[in-house]
Amino acid sequence: DGEAVYAFFGISGVVAYDLNGKKLWLTRVGSKTHGWGTAASPVVHENLLIVNASVESGSLYGLDKKTGKEVWTAQGIVQSYNTPLLLKTKDGKTELVVNSNGKLFGFAPANGEQLWFHNTQGNTYICPSVVAHEDIVYALCGRSGQFVAVRIGGRGDVTESHTVWRASGSSNVPSPVYHDGYLYWSNEDGIVRCLNAKDGTVVEAYRGRLPDSDLVYASPLAADGRLYIVSRERGTYVLALKPEFEPLSHNVITDDNSLFNASPVVSQEWRVTLLACSPAWVTHPPMICSTSAGSKAARSTMPLWRVPSNWVAWKPLRSPVPSRPRPIGVRSASTMTASTMMASLPVGYSHHPPDSRSATTSARPGPEPGAGSQRRVAG
Repeated sequence: DGEAVYAFFGISGVVAYDLNGKKLWLTRVGSKTHGWGTAASPVVHENLLIVNASVESGSLYGLDKKTGKEVWTAQGIVQSYNTPLLLKTKDGKTELVVNSNGKLFGFAPANGEQLWFHNTQGNTYICPSVVAHEDIVYALCGRSGQFVAVRIGGRGDVTESHTVWRASGSSNVPSPVYHDGYLYWSNEDGIVRCLNAKDGTVVEAYRGRLPDSDLVYASPLAADGRLYIVSRERGTYVLALKPEFEPLSHNVITDDNSLFNASPVVSQEWRVTLLACSPAWVTHPPMICSTSAGSKAARSTMPLWRVPSNWVAWKPLRSPVPSRPRPIGVRSASTMTASTMMASLPVGYSHHPPDSRSATTSARPGPEPGAGSQRRVAG
């Protein structure tokens, strides 16, 4: 929020630091644990920091972001690994929406009052976060095969009154993305789907599987007319952002075998940032910091609020593409390990070299949904 950095560490609590690295407060939000860990990110709303502590206490918390003191608590959030979403109703009021096992909830973010609920008919843990367009939220209900569109602004049980459509669709971990009237997502097996957001009909021309894909835990990124999907071990897939399945490229960091669970983000300089995760780097993971020119990046294993400028080393991953800046591999000269790799690639980069993989990665079991996601940050 320009004043502090807020992080959620599961049973270790929610913590706030100022931008100089001074600890401001620590608040615990429950004592329960799960083998998958926790997965929701904190959300800033006005004077509050809102945390989904479903794993730790089955609750949503509204904390004073200045002091960390509890302002409100809402119970009944069951098997929910997703980040709550803030959005406006047509009359300008703000609602907080979160998906839970079997139910979609709408809350008043100022005081935690439950405004409405929707019976989704799902019966499983929920990792995908809801997305929205105008006053309609779209919720993938995990592995249940349910995909629902619900109009916000109701009160009480809105299952019958505010359902826009129900459709068939599943995703164990990745969330969908909305763009120009369509919903796009990949399930964990690399099968990419597209629905018409108006009526929930399946776009048959968009049924396809990512070539040579393994598990996908990251949510897709829509940017610059392209859809970016990051797999856990076999690179980033770039598709045309339109309701027709058209793979454009498959970009692989050839000399790294890290696991990528986190979703990509895009900067104002139109660079896509990828974050690799490892159990060795749960508390103090690496970070990308762009310069004002947007052409360089720094990698640090220090806490997120302090990035030494001298910990920088460079290594190009691919040959440059005409009229396109080349992707940059980020290495730390003193502490780099293969399991803590990050990379910054230009949006729109779609070079597919003849040798897309330098070596075959060895088979290894991956974490369950939510693993490697103990640290969640807002700021």
